[in-house]
Amino acid sequence: MGIVRKQSIRSSVFIYLGFALGAFNFWLLPKILTGEEFGLVRVLISVSTLLAGLCSLGTQPLITRFYPYYLSYEKKKKNDLLGWTLLVSLAGFGIMALLTILFRDLIVRKFEGNSPLFIHYFYLIYPFTLFILLYSLYERIAWSRQFTVTSNFLRETGVRLFTLIIIFFLWLQWFSFNQFITWYSLQFGVVFIIIYIFLAYRQSAHFTLKISRTTGHLYRQMISYSGYIFGGSLFVLVEQFFNTILLGSRVNLATAGIFDIANFIATFLLVPKRSMQAAASATIATAWKDNDLGRIERVYKKSAATLLITGLFILGLIWLNIDHIFDLYKPEYRSGKYVVLLIGLANLVDLGTGLNYDILVNSRLWKIHFFISLALTAFFLPVTYFFVRAYGLMGSAYGILVSLIVYNLARYILIWWKFRMQPFSVKTIWILLTAIIAYAVSAYIIPSFRDIFVDGAVKSFVFFILFAAGVLGGKLSEDVTELYRMTLMRLKLKKGI
Repeated sequence: MGIVRKQSIRSSVFIYLGFALGAFNFWLLPKILTGEEFGLVRVLISVSTLLAGLCSLGTQPLITRFYPYYLSYEKKKKNDLLGWTLLVSLAGFGIMALLTILFRDLIVRKFEGNSPLFIHYFYLIYPFTLFILLYSLYERIAWSRQFTVTSNFLRETGVRLFTLIIIFFLWLQWFSFNQFITWYSLQFGVVFIIIYIFLAYRQSAHFTLKISRTTGHLYRQMISYSGYIFGGSLFVLVEQFFNTILLGSRVNLATAGIFDIANFIATFLLVPKRSMQAAASATIATAWKDNDLGRIERVYKKSAATLLITGLFILGLIWLNIDHIFDLYKPEYRSGKYVVLLIGLANLVDLGTGLNYDILVNSRLWKIHFFISLALTAFFLPVTYFFVRAYGLMGSAYGILVSLIVYNLARYILIWWKFRMQPFSVKTIWILLTAIIAYAVSAYIIPSFRDIFVDGAVKSFVFFILFAAGVLGGKLSEDVTELYRMTLMRLKLKKGI
């Protein structure tokens, strides 16, 4: 876990910096744009990201799983994995573009009543989708070569920094809304160029379509794997973006924008998992290649404990300050308050069950995982649609919570059944109790202050001290304890550790 821990920490710094920039963008942009224009921005990126995932045709997880074989058995200039995955992804993009043209009338009918602005700017999904697709493909190469810090910096911080710049151009009236939304659709083009140059410099972006010995031996397995994993990844893609798109078409763009603000706040919980996944994916794939079940189980248990602690800490801070957060927005955005709570709880379930997805998709059970994911996607779509029709904005949050509980329960049972691995222990209960006690003291015993910044700072500080003391004192996470020791060593506050 040494490499995983180190890269996770470094990546988390850049991801949180990116989230800070994103939070500022989410605060500033709704003040400049109308509710419909802001909703368009969020629906546009949701649709494009979903389409990019579909266009990849399963090539991205394929790179993570099989790159260790190419590193072991092929010279860099004979590594054709990037060339073929790029070709397949571009073919997927071409199919998507053709289908959107053929079914344009259907798309227009779904959106023109409640979201006509989306139809007007529909053409921007093409550059947006293409550059997200290209960046995501090269990002997987970076992950496989352990360049996760650079790739996470570009995706989480670089993209949002670029967005902040064009928001300021819009605010200063140097850009019209038409110019802003056009440049917004090109944001991943900028970071794609940067990551391509970086990988080329590190001699990791060699392109060839000459079939290597490794591809000759593994291509049947690779085709089967990418097909099944592509189907299995549909749940993740649909779960992430279906609600925004559904609200945009069934309700209106303004409601979709409110949901996205609430979802963004709750997504703060997932930052540690993003950085840990980027750092651990290559480690897990290599461990499966070497049949090192002990190493996989250690990653599973440690990731679950560490992610549960960080998730509870972040959710506690968010909910202590939730009213203060929505005070910074227009009054109509406050309807997203309890959406934050429900999605936050759903994300907490996802965190508390560890890196179960990464373990399964890199194991011999990836076919079974595909069928489970397919069944759960079939479950998620009608359930979410029903909730949205019945409860509108809150319905989206209900759908996410129910679906993530069912999905992670299925993963948990499968890993336990086949490998006799499970991530929980008595310490899991103590982690939950520690968080609950720390929150209760901070929220209900500490007096409130009129100034929202003072009130938030005092209650957050008390929660942090109580929760940290419980976690460190009880040694509830090996990674958190080790991080604490490393911090003390660097600050020269403790010697001999």
